[in-house]
Amino acid sequence: MKINQKTSQKEYIILGLLQEGPAHGYDLEAKIKDRGIRNWTAIGFSSIYHLLKKLEGARFIDHEQRIVNGKAQQVFHLTDTGHAELNSWIETGLTRTRGNRGDFSVAISNTVDWSANKIQGLLRQRIANLEDDYSNLQMTRAEKLRTGMPNLPAIMILFDKPLAQIRAEIDFFNQYINKFNRSE
Repeated sequence: MKINQKTSQKEYIILGLLQEGPAHGYDLEAKIKDRGIRNWTAIGFSSIYHLLKKLEGARFIDHEQRIVNGKAQQVFHLTDTGHAELNSWIETGLTRTRGNRGDFSVAISNTVDWSANKIQGLLRQRIANLEDDYSNLQMTRAEKLRTGMPNLPAIMILFDKPLAQIRAEIDFFNQYINKFNRSE
């Protein structure tokens, strides 16, 4: 399935929370607050119902009316289309190495019910993609050194810093996969 480029991280957070089961807006707010989701992404209480309406318009969620304590509540749940969209986005968010770095955090937070083997496989794919990025950046750096760029030390920082960051990310994910293996 092609990922909907117009769906935002905030919407994927809502989809992920609804993946755990039907909920109304106040339930979603409580989960966002309890889990500290606002520590790694900006999602305000006032935007929850706006996001729900948008997701319902995209047919990713649906709702039913329930009476709770004498009050009508809209309880939202994922549709099959919403499940497929979320799962596709999670896989892309875990393996893609370019683009919005926050996508990884949102994606991994939505893998609560996923098997360790599936997550490990996706992290291994991410590592392979990072290795490709590292190799390509090293080749570009070598070419710049060969052609003798002006102000060479300052320019090399533009290559050396991302190379160090990519290597650190590769090492981190390799160590994390080992943690998965030890906990099984």
